[in-house]
Amino acid sequence: MSETRITTTNQARKPHHVHAVSELPKSLLVRPPFTSSSRSNTNRQLAYGFCPECNDLNTYYDWCSSCIYYNYISSNAVWTSGDRLLDKFIREAQRQAVSRHNFIEWIPFLRFENVTYLHGGALGDVYEAVWSDGYPQAWDYDNQKFMRYNNTKVVLKFIETPSNGVSEWFLNKIRGYIEWHQNSGDRYIIHCYGVTQDPDTQNYALVLEHAADGSLRQYYTNNRSELNWEDKLNILHMIINGLRTLHSAGILHGNLHTANILQIGNIPHISDIGLCNTADSTCTNRLFGVLPFIAPEVMLTKSYTRAADVYSFGMVLWELSTGAIPHADCPHDEQLAIAICRGLRPPITDTIPSCVATIIRRCWDGNPSNRPSVEELENIIWAWYEDVSEESGTKIAMEFKKSDALRERMLRALRGKGEGRESRSWSRWRNKRGKTVEGKLHCHPLAVYKSRVMVFPGLEEWINGKENEEAKNIGGKEDGNVKVKTNERGENDKKMKAIDGGKNNKIDSGETNKNSDGLDNGKGMKELSVKGPQNTDGVVDSGTRKKTNNLTRDKETPHKTEFSLSFGDIASSVLFKHRHH
Repeated sequence: MSETRITTTNQARKPHHVHAVSELPKSLLVRPPFTSSSRSNTNRQLAYGFCPECNDLNTYYDWCSSCIYYNYISSNAVWTSGDRLLDKFIREAQRQAVSRHNFIEWIPFLRFENVTYLHGGALGDVYEAVWSDGYPQAWDYDNQKFMRYNNTKVVLKFIETPSNGVSEWFLNKIRGYIEWHQNSGDRYIIHCYGVTQDPDTQNYALVLEHAADGSLRQYYTNNRSELNWEDKLNILHMIINGLRTLHSAGILHGNLHTANILQIGNIPHISDIGLCNTADSTCTNRLFGVLPFIAPEVMLTKSYTRAADVYSFGMVLWELSTGAIPHADCPHDEQLAIAICRGLRPPITDTIPSCVATIIRRCWDGNPSNRPSVEELENIIWAWYEDVSEESGTKIAMEFKKSDALRERMLRALRGKGEGRESRSWSRWRNKRGKTVEGKLHCHPLAVYKSRVMVFPGLEEWINGKENEEAKNIGGKEDGNVKVKTNERGENDKKMKAIDGGKNNKIDSGETNKNSDGLDNGKGMKELSVKGPQNTDGVVDSGTRKKTNNLTRDKETPHKTEFSLSFGDIASSVLFKHRHH
């Protein structure tokens, strides 16, 4: 991305009141008060300095919210999105913006070049493009326009728009980005630059920051040989810090998973905010997201809470701890949903440090009230990071060091540089399971890691069935909208046994545990341990198309995607088995 900035001089600034603004509504000319309470005037003076036009304290670096708003609407008075509700929303957001990070614009579609199709989504298609103007950096008081980073690469996330105009849900998506930046500045969240509209389809799109390094899942796969526990804890702390800021602002995420945590360098940025906008709002009455990351109480009630975000974070923590993908060996269907509601979780392997395993179990607890808060998680992960980075020699630090040493041994085995029984054991394990030399692992063809709307009649029947009071009267403390069962410690690490026509089929996710009441709801349950290819969110390359006169959209092409083999799976079946021989 090339950076082009308009330079300014130190000459005297013209007073802002000389602009001809008689054509603007008076309501838009009221100077917005500075609303941030996170900094005292002294701190702001030291950090941000003074506005060169009004001599008041800046609200951010090179940013005086009142002057910029007043000058911007003076020079950009005539524009419309074509939707009165959206126009009002954008103008109000501009009025309240205290920095460039929560300033949004209406961006004409003609300002985008090289519009290229990336992939389809449940809510609309996703494109990448080059925004010729670029996002604003600071206000040029002499030329009365923004200094911008020209030719900025962006992502256009289209939302299928109803014929009667934008919906409140669409505005909530934008509001989620804005309010988070209002509280967190530029930390750990993808920027929303504004809104545009495809003139051919009439669909609106969010204009979002482009993440050059892909999703967290891609980043881990591409850099797994370099990422140790210190690196992973640093990433996890930034993620939970962003989630804490979100919850502090009263906003839920509602769809947190490793494919919508995007990497810019080594910094994670959370995207796809605001399935439900606020923690006390009534959320959409549907099941949406990636099934393995959805908390069981959400499946039961279709209502989201802060605790549901914590459950999803527990899956992110597990994926970074093991290098594996949750529930990758079975279809993501209503039978898996029922199994999750009954307590099925991915395996906690011996390769995960015990302190991390404990936190993962707490995040996955069937009773939402037993899960840790994001504040507690942030403190715990930061304490771990300090122990590891300072090489304190504590028991916890030694656990992480031991896990890193095991990781190095597995890397040597994967590269064929191991010696003796370790290398031979890896070779036997690999050949026994029919894996390739590179150590790739196929996922089930019906394992879907792409956000989608899910309709599971069997799950609803299981919840509402008279013979299944289990879903309605599960023991445990009530938390918000649902009562859920509290499993005994470690119970989630055991396999649940499926019953299919009297035959016992294993769910391949850890030690075997016989489930006396079954998982079939009296109908039988399909085997959940079939291996195969898989489609994934954020990793799918469903074809690239350039924009010509309109945005043509292709159906996604089925394909096979391979994922790197889990160190946890390898180590559990090879090294620890070998250690006890």
